[in-house]
This record gives sequence, structure tokens and C-alpha cells, in this order.
Amino acid sequence: MEPKEKLNREIEIYLKEKQEAAPLFRLYADLFQLQERYAGQAKPHLSWSREQARELLLQGHYLLKGRSPGIDPVLFRKVLGEIVETVIRHFPRAEALRKIMRQPELAESELPRFLSRVDLRDSAALEGQLRRWGWKDDGAAGSSLAAYVLREALATFYLALAAAVREEVNLALWSEGNCPLCGLDPAMAMLNAEGARFLRCSFCRTTWPFPRLECPFCRNKDPQRLGFFYADEYPGRRVQFCERCKSYLKTAVVKEIGREVILELEDIYTLELDHLARREGYRPGRDLALLQE
Repeated sequence: MEPKEKLNREIEIYLKEKQEAAPLFRLYADLFQLQERYAGQAKPHLSWSREQARELLLQGHYLLKGRSPGIDPVLFRKVLGEIVETVIRHFPRAEALRKIMRQPELAESELPRFLSRVDLRDSAALEGQLRRWGWKDDGAAGSSLAAYVLREALATFYLALAAAVREEVNLALWSEGNCPLCGLDPAMAMLNAEGARFLRCSFCRTTWPFPRLECPFCRNKDPQRLGFFYADEYPGRRVQFCERCKSYLKTAVVKEIGREVILELEDIYTLELDHLARREGYRPGRDLALLQE
């Protein structure tokens, strides 16, 4: 995870240009600090040896396929409770979120069973579960926001595991377009100062290298069916798209921006590019439900 000082410095840079997004930036900063604190308390379980991890990556199997990061129900509820209160502090109209702590399936005794049945990484499946519990699709504390706080609580444990994995495993061995740790699609991409492309998972925040001229979602390599567009008001930011699967991926170009950015903040800063891409008929590689609220 990013150092707190860099995070705050980056937020101030963005706020000079996009003050209207201050609530989202401030929320992210508080969640970052909360998750960093609790990730330090989590005890990630590496259920493979270094050599086994290497073989899994070379064979195209992400590391947590069919495995669990190990989640302490007591700690999970502490994280979830603090995330709920943090969201409400920034968005007071969402105070109804507190009822999620009273959900029977999320009690400490029932939580392991719930986590074994429901993939909290899957926003659509999770929102479906919340609607079955009686949550509405809309409103200040609707199913999308409730799904978000559950996913962010779970992500804390994946962040802890990702930090441990980075010390043990060379992720450059991974050649797939989805995350080498949790298997989810990338949320954004970055071209570093040398022009190399790196993809970023929004869930566990793992970063991994990937070829520039290839779609990470459908593996299309035809240059005639790959392209990008940009908006003048966002220098150094591109929307890379694929005509084969009609997907898009926002990309930050370090050489043009002049600094290495934090992609989660870039995602908030460039929301207008998502709207432009959708109007052109492209779809994101992952869910943007919360940010579109």
C-alpha cells in the first residue's frame, strides 16, 4: 500500500483541479488508513510454498483459486463496523448502513458459513444477496453501497495477503490479464516512465506487468481492433479500448503526467472518462457501481 504522506499529497493535487470530488477523495484516504491498520493485525496464511506459487503462476492459475485468505470473524466485524461508520461520517445520509451489522448471517458465529457460500469479490452476486435480505437497489444506503462496504472489509484481508505475497513471489511470472492473487479483472493500468504497462487490481491492489498491445479481458492482439482516446482536460490519461470485446481500461501515462500516481485516486479523478467510454458503447472490465452513485 502507498505511504500515508504520498496519499495525502496526491489528494491535495487532485483537489486543486476537482474540488467537487472531495468527499470521495477524503473517504478513500480514511479507508486506506483504516485498512492499513487492520491489515497489520491480520495474519495472512500462505497455503503454498514459494515453488508451488511459481508453478501456479506459470500454469496460469491465480494464487487464491479455490483457496481462502483466512479471515478472522471477530476482526472482520471490527473492520466492517469501522468502514460503515467511516462511510456515514463522509455521507451522513447513508446512516441506514448500520443495520448491516445486525444482519444474522454476518454474526461472528455465522460469518464463516456466509463467506464460504458468497463470493464477496463479485459485486453483482453480492448485491443480489443483499436484495434477498431486503436491501433496495437505490437510495443513500442501497444495495450497491452495502455491497461496497462488505467488499472493502474483505479486501482488508486480501491486502494483508498481497503484501506477504509480494515478499515471496515474483509476479512477473504471471502472463494473464486477471489478477495473479485474487483473479479479478484489472481496474486501471499505468504506463511507467519507460513505457512498460502495468495493470492494477482494485480489490487487493496487486500490480503486475502486461503487454501494451493486448486486451487483458479477451486477449485480443490485433492492433487494428485496439485503440485509445483521451480528453484534453485530462492530460496523460487515456482510455484504451478493444473492439473485439468492447471493453475499456483507463490508463495513466507517467511520462506525460510527470509523476507516478496512485491509481485508485486516478480512478476517482477521471470519472468523466468512464462516462465518455460508456457513451461510445464500451464497458469497464470491473464494477464501478459505487463511484457512479
